[in-house]
Amino acid sequence: MTFTYNDLKFWLEDADLLPKSYWDALEDYDPDNKNSDEILAKWLGYVHVADFYNYEMDITYVEESYNEDGYTNTTAYPVISMQGETPALNDDIYIKWMNWATQVASEE
Repeated sequence: MTFTYNDLKFWLEDADLLPKSYWDALEDYDPDNKNSDEILAKWLGYVHVADFYNYEMDITYVEESYNEDGYTNTTAYPVISMQGETPALNDDIYIKWMNWATQVASEE
């Protein structure tokens, strides 16, 4: 399953993890000069909004079977690959993002 900048944006908004300064900036922004993606990209540490648009995270699950005590066990684990710059999220928010994305991908 592929997650893009849009997924990250909506997740951050839905999880209510964006700071008040972000919401204040959205209220005050001039639509002729900036859009909400530019404000979010700046908050995430991107120099250019185009770098934010290039963010992509792929999560696939790999199944592996093994024998233990005469029983065959199968396990699956996520393999994550990213394209583009990783957003500058603090560790707590980054872990929540990865956990959520991994959970969603496991349900696909």
